[in-house]
Amino acid sequence: FQQLSAFEDIKLTVYYGSPKDGHRLWDVNFGSGYEYVLLPHIAIPGYPYKFNHTWWTELRRQRYDVVIASENELGCQIAFWASKAMNAPFIVWSEQINYDIIRDRREYTFLSCLNKILPFLGRKLSDIAFFPFHYGATYVKRHADACIAAGKKTEEHLRALGSKGPFFHHGSTIDTETFSARLQQQDIQATRQTLGIDNATVILSVSYLQK
Repeated sequence: FQQLSAFEDIKLTVYYGSPKDGHRLWDVNFGSGYEYVLLPHIAIPGYPYKFNHTWWTELRRQRYDVVIASENELGCQIAFWASKAMNAPFIVWSEQINYDIIRDRREYTFLSCLNKILPFLGRKLSDIAFFPFHYGATYVKRHADACIAAGKKTEEHLRALGSKGPFFHHGSTIDTETFSARLQQQDIQATRQTLGIDNATVILSVSYLQK
């Protein structure tokens, strides 16, 4: 957002639907150098996304030239219909991909299957209760004027849903050249000895745990 707002011909305003999700325990710094608004929200029991009750009115009042919204969020669907009402182009920002969950058959014991029944029924009831929101998220992707995708896999996901594009890719990656240059300046063997892993095989995962 800071880099976008650095362009002289772009006046950028970012709307956040909430400070952060409940499962994210770290503090959030929204940064500086661009305009942003933290919208009031109402939490919907059982639904992961917030309802920003002032969002429609805010968009209609400001009448932006273009609206870009993050996929699946309820706010994205509100933004889509508001942009249609204003006759403004709407762009969906997506980072989702299609993937298969690989499971170990040995985990499916009789007892484990019993333990999975209630969570399974809960997910199905949630899918039925919030079907309009789920369908709305897919509808937005299919009818957006353009799509910003985090690479080819995300574009494949959008095309599979029926998105027509055009598609633009954004760099949801790390500047590997910067870190590679720093790495070349270090004595790797000395670092391994300092950490006590000079003869060990090391696997590093940079991520956060999600069930």
